[in-house]
This record gives sequence, structure tokens and C-alpha cells, in this order.
Amino acid sequence: MPSRYDNSIFNYVETRIALGRSFEELDGTSGSPISALWVRVPSHLEPSAATLAIFGDFVAGGASQPLGQNTMGRSLDNTIRIATLVPTEWVLVETHMHALSGGFSQGTGYLWSRDGILLGTASQSMSSKFWDPPAN
Repeated sequence: MPSRYDNSIFNYVETRIALGRSFEELDGTSGSPISALWVRVPSHLEPSAATLAIFGDFVAGGASQPLGQNTMGRSLDNTIRIATLVPTEWVLVETHMHALSGGFSQGTGYLWSRDGILLGTASQSMSSKFWDPPAN
């Protein structure tokens, strides 16, 4: 029987942690509000504004780092600002969480090319809750 997670965005993108802890490493201890994740769509070397908007949505996952627990966020608003588009296979999503209170969170993502060029910024406000990811 198909799982509700079968159509997850994670089936279409590849990620690697650059700064922060994996879901398995989150043990309830507080962490840094700053984390970073390398993201790519395999075989997609020229990111578009639409691709960066999808990557910017990863800001929601940054709430897990300072809380030290798996969280899930639902966007209340999401803004993407494109600085420049250059060919790059991997995009670094550097997330800064600014507020985590009363079931809501707010953060900013900086989207960097592999060469260190700022591709754009993303900001997101979301409702957040603790979440147990599906077992593999």
C-alpha cells in the first residue's frame, strides 16, 4: 500500500547536510539557529527561479536545528528574491531561524551557488509542530 510520503519532494531532490544535524542526530538538545543544506535536482545544472523557490521552501526544516527535535512546517507565507542565476549543480541553502514561539517559526534562507555566488534569498513564516519522520 502506498504511503502518504511516497510523493515527497525528497523523492525528486538530493540533499546533503553542510551544517547542522541529521534527523537521526536530533536528541532534544538545543542547537544553533543557523544550518545549511546542499540541494540539487539530479542532472539539472541550470537552476531557475522556480527551482530556487522550491529550495527556498527548505527553510521550514531549519526549525529542527535550534529545537533539537524533528519539526514539520506549513507555510503561512513564502517569499523568494532572485539575485542572479548561474549554472550550478548544487545549491547551498543556508538557513537562519529568527523566531520559534507558540507553534510558529520564521526564518531566512540564503541560496548560494557552488562557487559562492548569491543566487537569491527566501523568507518563510510557518506553523510548526513536532514530527516523527516515516521509518525507512
